[in-house]
Amino acid sequence: MMTTQPHPSTDQPDMSLPRVFAALAEPLRLQIVRRLVKEEKLSCSQIDHHLSLSTVSHHCKVLREAGIVASQPVGNQRILMLRPEFVAQYSGLIDSIMTHEV
Repeated sequence: MMTTQPHPSTDQPDMSLPRVFAALAEPLRLQIVRRLVKEEKLSCSQIDHHLSLSTVSHHCKVLREAGIVASQPVGNQRILMLRPEFVAQYSGLIDSIMTHEV
């Protein structure tokens, strides 16, 4: 049985702009956020089949600790979704992520 992982508070400094930018500086994590905007939910196993599970897990952890995504155990998988607090606080950033290719 999977345990629920702690998610950071929506107060500063947990969801600070530098921490969010640092998390989004990695192209794979930016791609994950783009996919979550489009698909709403994504299992960690759907992220990239060419990467090791530990690498995918690391990227998911960075996004979760930055306050960008929530992780929810469902069976033997983890489902990621954008946190509503992140969407509310950084809606302009999300719009920019979706309109500008990197």
